[in-house]
Amino acid sequence: MRLSVGDKPNPHERLPAPHPGHKQDQHQDSHDAKDGSLHGPIIPQSGKSQKGRSLERCYLIPEFQRVVLESLRQPIETGEAVVARANAHVRYPARFQLVAAMNPCRCGYLSDAAQACSRAPKCAGEYQSRISGPLFDRIDLHVEVPGVLATDLALPPPAEGSAEVAARVARARDIQRERFDGMPARTNAEAEGELLDRIAKPEAAGLKLLTEAAERMRLSARGYSRVLRVARTIADLAGSTQVQRPHIAEALSYRRLSLQN
Repeated sequence: MRLSVGDKPNPHERLPAPHPGHKQDQHQDSHDAKDGSLHGPIIPQSGKSQKGRSLERCYLIPEFQRVVLESLRQPIETGEAVVARANAHVRYPARFQLVAAMNPCRCGYLSDAAQACSRAPKCAGEYQSRISGPLFDRIDLHVEVPGVLATDLALPPPAEGSAEVAARVARARDIQRERFDGMPARTNAEAEGELLDRIAKPEAAGLKLLTEAAERMRLSARGYSRVLRVARTIADLAGSTQVQRPHIAEALSYRRLSLQN
C-alpha cells in the first residue's frame, strides 16, 4: 500500500486522489507502490497511512501484475502493511475496503456465443486464473453483473431506492457501533476468534447449513469465518438479533464456486 512515512514528503509518492479516502487504481501501479516498500531511509519511520479505512477500487483486476495483486493479500487479511528492512520490520495501518471488477474473459463476451471469441470458454479459465485462489478467498462478496439490455432501460425503478438502502446501511452501522462499543473491533469485518463466535453464532438450522456447505464447497477456515462475518452483517441489515439460516444461505451465495462463474 502507498504510505507517507515520517513528517517529510516522500518524493516517490504520487499525489493523493481528489477525494480523500477513495482511490481508483490503474494497471500501471508498481509493486513498490502497492506492497508498502519504500525507497529512502534504511530505518523505516513511523508515519500516517493514506490507506487507513479507505476504499480501494480496482477495475479489470486481472490486468494488474500478479506480484501487485499478491501484495494485497496481507493488508486485506490483517489490515496492516509490513515494511521490511535488514535491521527492522515496521507495521503500518492499511485497513481498506477493496472493490474490484473484472470481465469473465479477455473479450468480455463469454456468455454470448454470437460475440465470444474463438477460444471461449478456455480463455475464461486462463483469464480468471490470473487471480490466485488465496486472493479470491479473501474477497467476501462475488456478484455477477449481467450486461444491460436496451429493454432493461424501459423497466420501472426498483421498489427500494438508494435512499432506502442507505437508511438500512446506516441502521446496521449503528447496531455495530453499539455492539463493539469499548472494543478494539469497530465492525463485523474486524471481529475474529472468540468475539466472532459470540456475535455471529448461527441458530441450529443455520449452523447445520453452514457445516454442510463448508464441506461441499470445500471452504477454507478463512472462508468459513468470512461467511460468518457476512451473515452477521446481513442479519444486521435485516434487523435480526441472531444469525439465521436465510442469512447463512445468502452469505454462502456470495462465495466464489468456480472459474467459470
